[in-house]
Amino acid sequence: MVAGVDISFVKDTTLAVASVVVLSYPQLKVLHTEMQHVEMTIPYIPGYLAFREVPLVAPLIDKIKKDHPQFTPQLLLVDGNGVHHPRGCGFATHLGQMVDIPAIGCAKSMLVVDGIGRDEVGASLHALTSTIPTTKVMPLVGTSGALWGFAALTGNSISKPIYV
Repeated sequence: MVAGVDISFVKDTTLAVASVVVLSYPQLKVLHTEMQHVEMTIPYIPGYLAFREVPLVAPLIDKIKKDHPQFTPQLLLVDGNGVHHPRGCGFATHLGQMVDIPAIGCAKSMLVVDGIGRDEVGASLHALTSTIPTTKVMPLVGTSGALWGFAALTGNSISKPIYV
């Protein structure tokens, strides 16, 4: 089983909904959902998302483990960065450590890490898809030579990758 983890915000308010949706794999059938209305009291600070959001979603995962152990996921897919983070520990990595479940970050925005920036990745991905149209994934290799993750184009997008 896998679980998707996200917090959705009510525009122009401090209100949000924290959600964990457990799916079968590979069928991706919804097996269990935990949600909670929350108030965001900590401001967003780039690079410190985990300190704002982990305290809101970790209790939902703990509730699944306690009240519905048969739906405890084996993997978390988190809307946020994982090891692709200036300190190597973004929201996904932090959450995975706190709840003792492996986690993969799937971020919509890119943090500058090891010489990898959004402009360079965008230009490289555009060049790659122009020469090889079926290419949808590009490795994110830093100036150190370390592999930090991948930029992936999903659906029909040619300009808005997610960063895994």
